[in-house]
Amino acid sequence: MRLTDVLVRSVAVHGPSAWWHSTNQATLLVGPSAHRAHRLDAPVGIRLVRRPTGGGAVLVGPGVLGLDVALPRTHPLLTGDVTEDYRWLGAVWATALTQLAIPARSIGIDESRSVAAVHREYADVALACFGIPAPYEVVSGDRKLVGMSQVRRSGGVLFSSAVHVDVSPCSVASALPLTTSRRKRLAHHLTRYAGSLADASPQPVTPFDVRRAFRSSLLALNGIKLRDGRWPQGPTVEEILDPQP
Repeated sequence: MRLTDVLVRSVAVHGPSAWWHSTNQATLLVGPSAHRAHRLDAPVGIRLVRRPTGGGAVLVGPGVLGLDVALPRTHPLLTGDVTEDYRWLGAVWATALTQLAIPARSIGIDESRSVAAVHREYADVALACFGIPAPYEVVSGDRKLVGMSQVRRSGGVLFSSAVHVDVSPCSVASALPLTTSRRKRLAHHLTRYAGSLADASPQPVTPFDVRRAFRSSLLALNGIKLRDGRWPQGPTVEEILDPQP
């Protein structure tokens, strides 16, 4: 997550970048606002990491794929509107998943607000990123498949996406400091209203399939071709993870 922050802080110099990432260690990613409001912690065996973007918690590990896209503030995909800036990304994701035989769509603002209104009295739903679809996130039926968040810096905007390839989003309930009854209710909600790509696809889907479909969709919709590259020059991993006083 610190490397992600470096990516957006250096985007004005290095230009647009996209970075796929995953981890084999169970890790609870928590946005800064959620961490302050709820003082979230993780149980033994699960690492807790604050992510620079907002939103509820996501439990990542094997089977969860992340994507960060950093754009300089002058990039033509940016409108200057925090919500509308998600539109292009939601469209790319929806088209990519459709290529994988998943009936996916990017949810509109009005529909997103209507869904949120239905669940507004259920406070715990806000603890999980996949609890409610935000505008332009991607759903299949009424189940959220792609979670998105962003952080804006002086030089540009970072968009973060997360997809559960073959594990259920409901697993995050077990990593939150809730009573047994609240944990069960949240898990039930996430089972009903969120899903993995394996849940929605009639055929097996791999992370490679997802990356390839996203590249194809980005090119088809926006004329943008991704190429393999190296991490931009900057602090080493050791310097970032162990900053000196």
